[in-house]
Amino acid sequence: MIEEIDKRNFSAFKNVEERGEHFINYAKSKSLDLNGGNIESLPEINTWTGNLLSIRTEQPIFLEGNLIERALGYLQEQKESFGFEPSSVAEYFPDSNIAETSTGFKIVNVHQYYKGIPVFLVNRAVIFNKEGGLESAVGDSVSISEAIDINPKVSVIEAINIVVEHIKTNISEPEKDWLGEPIESSFDISSNFVAKKLVEFTQLTCIPTVLDKSIFADFIRANLVIFYIGPNAELAWRFTITIDDHGLQFDVVVSASDKSKVEILYLKKISLHASSIGYVHKKNGGYPKEPVTFPLKRNAYPIPENGTPQNFKDWVDKLETRGANVVAFQGDTLSYLKGIVDNLNQVVFETADPKEQQTLNMFYFCNYLHDFFFLLGFDSKAGSFENDDPVVARAFNQPISGTANMSTPVDGSSPIMNMGLVGSSGRHTALDSDVVFHEYVHGVTNRLVGGKMNDRALQEDQSRAMGEGWSDYFALSINNYFTDIEKNVTGDWVTNRAAGIRNRPYDDNYDSFLTYGKIKNVSGEHTRGELWCATLMHWTRHLSNTIGKDKAYYICWQSIVDGLKLINANPSFIDARNGILKAIDSIQENDFIKATDKTESIKQFWKSFAKFGMGVKASSSGPWVINIIENFDIV
Repeated sequence: MIEEIDKRNFSAFKNVEERGEHFINYAKSKSLDLNGGNIESLPEINTWTGNLLSIRTEQPIFLEGNLIERALGYLQEQKESFGFEPSSVAEYFPDSNIAETSTGFKIVNVHQYYKGIPVFLVNRAVIFNKEGGLESAVGDSVSISEAIDINPKVSVIEAINIVVEHIKTNISEPEKDWLGEPIESSFDISSNFVAKKLVEFTQLTCIPTVLDKSIFADFIRANLVIFYIGPNAELAWRFTITIDDHGLQFDVVVSASDKSKVEILYLKKISLHASSIGYVHKKNGGYPKEPVTFPLKRNAYPIPENGTPQNFKDWVDKLETRGANVVAFQGDTLSYLKGIVDNLNQVVFETADPKEQQTLNMFYFCNYLHDFFFLLGFDSKAGSFENDDPVVARAFNQPISGTANMSTPVDGSSPIMNMGLVGSSGRHTALDSDVVFHEYVHGVTNRLVGGKMNDRALQEDQSRAMGEGWSDYFALSINNYFTDIEKNVTGDWVTNRAAGIRNRPYDDNYDSFLTYGKIKNVSGEHTRGELWCATLMHWTRHLSNTIGKDKAYYICWQSIVDGLKLINANPSFIDARNGILKAIDSIQENDFIKATDKTESIKQFWKSFAKFGMGVKASSSGPWVINIIENFDIV
């Protein structure tokens, strides 16, 4: 296992009040809207860059030119709003592919550059409404106050040799996926790496270069970047390295400005892992197949109607496992499963072929979750996966890197779900709702937190951990609603391990293993995320005991989903806690939910969060695992 490296200083701007006042004064002079109409309040400042996270126009602005020209012109005109000096050039490079949502918004994504060199992981998105009016710009920009020498003092060959030595020294333990399965690697540390340039474009300032793959699985791509540490930045080489033929891939950044001090600044893994009837395993492959009508009826979902639709969109199109919400096929053949029309003019999906069953079950699980979350408010306006961006779900009949994974780009582009075989058990992830639900919920949380145009809103330590916790929670709680005996372990069937894949069960004693103040003592988003899941499970469990399962599960599910919308990008546990609390308070009282139910929900909420160290006086200075203060007080 190769430990991740990130030398960025996310607390470079701890005191943001002065910075915020600067932007407020500038906004007043330019009639800009930083805070949704409340221009006096302190705007959102990124503590890493010291700059605004977003800026909105008071009214949509209609400019001349095509969308890309309008976006670049606006960013240049308003450069001081994003931290640039008046005399500087706001240098951006646009993505020529303009994203478009199902509701007509168009998004121009741009990457910040410095003298022709990309600034690593610094991007903005300029958002236009369906009439073509420019409404907002979100994302990051960095202020580079001191001139940077863009001529590398460290060659690309010298830099890649340092990277390879680091990888060979630190890859002694095999990588493991989130199910705890070892990722077999074809990489041989005993082989000699020979650095050889195949292509080098010296006429471009960032010097794009392709190196021979040598002992790796693919050619190595490299180019110069500006690596912003905060508040300073330096020239560096960026490499994309595919370690082996299972797709284990890393982004690596190596300093290039001082030959006497060459270091790895960043190293992170980037491979992340018509009416019809289907005969499916409703929970996992350990249960017999049952006929299920596609789509399910409204009353099949344990969510009160409250004005929500009585019918859902058809799941199936063209007699195959593809439709508006999900496109599912065998990953190694790109083959959809075809149904057969019976004498009742229904499309029937029934198969004895294991590969085809994997496709069918994955198709069922994903469509079920689409409609489940739709009823909780994850609709097209919120960035749901449908129409122009359905989930592309692929079932591979062999182990794959990460065993199961899902990537979720911004709204308008399809998430990609990959399901593979668990080598140690011979069981397939596509047949287990624990796994498919877990991965699908990653897509939901990635779209809802920070808005559907931000696909990097769960990147920081606590944010990534909660992503794992939310996924485990929904995977367990959705199935638990329909059973009398609560399941508090996940991944047990697919791995054939009764204890599942986490450190311990999500029961009332989980706090003896981990509380909020201790997450800095454990590593990895999965272990840290266990705390978040355990807290939500505890709340749901104990609220059910006081107001009944129907009300409790709905209140918990609805307030968690609403809370995802109410929090900032890259939140801490405390940010997310506060978002849920705000959501509970805003749930509408009706014949189903009474005022006393809301009061009891908040009472049990504080008991659960306080038990795990997130009481009323708990705090965190940001979304990282430093400067956390745990607290066990309820009031």
